[in-house]
Amino acid sequence: MDEKKFRKTVKIKSAIAITIFVILCIAAIFVLVTGFDIPPKTQTNKDITIYTANGEKIAEYKGATNVITDSRGGYIDFICDGKNYKYINCFIEVKENLR
Repeated sequence: MDEKKFRKTVKIKSAIAITIFVILCIAAIFVLVTGFDIPPKTQTNKDITIYTANGEKIAEYKGATNVITDSRGGYIDFICDGKNYKYINCFIEVKENLR
């Protein structure tokens, strides 16, 4: 193999390896910064009221955080006063306190 061709191949392979390494480092930093932190929007205090199908109030919670619901509103999972609550097949009202 020609020495010039060999050097060119080595340079191309080195450039590709360095580019992949930099991309992986950036991805790792991104995951470390965003992956282990609760987004600030979910840390606000919320007032949650749970209702039955005929409109009777089942429970009410104030100060809940990290609220997760489905798109139809029939499922809710949240943390309030250090306890994890989960309600399924109910009507949910969530009020966010913007103080």
